[in-house]
Amino acid sequence: MSPNIRRVVARFGAALAFGAPLAVLAADHGVLFRFESGLSPKQMGAQTRHAVSVSRAHASNAIGPGLGIDVPMPDGRSRHFEYRHHEAAIDGNWTWFGRSDEGLDTVLTFGERAVFGRIDRGDREALQLTTDHGRVWLVETDPARQARTKRCVSTTTCRSHPDTASAK
Repeated sequence: MSPNIRRVVARFGAALAFGAPLAVLAADHGVLFRFESGLSPKQMGAQTRHAVSVSRAHASNAIGPGLGIDVPMPDGRSRHFEYRHHEAAIDGNWTWFGRSDEGLDTVLTFGERAVFGRIDRGDREALQLTTDHGRVWLVETDPARQARTKRCVSTTTCRSHPDTASAK
């Protein structure tokens, strides 16, 4: 086992010992994350937030040439990203970089108690992974809704419009 992988495994074990959220420590089930069953997506302005359980193990098992991760999309499809490289920081955070066959990139950063990332989708707004109060969310942004929200910031006529009322 390479020294980098040993460090990742050591950090993973340390995260368990220090109480990292289970949503970040899901076992390797063959995909980067699973959508949490029983939790409906939350609409927040132009963003839809999906609760997910992230498999740090899936990402750490995909460190090396010829390896990759599978990322489920909100529409039910999946996209595969090949490992490009990773970086380990002195503070224990590590980042996984990958690219799909279509030339789309993903960047995932794992910390002791959180995960953040960006997952390109090509013709659509990139997905974001974010951790908020111990829960990991996959966030998709609707550009049309976001444009309407931006237009409404300085007007009062948008308050009654159903698509923008939640953005105020």
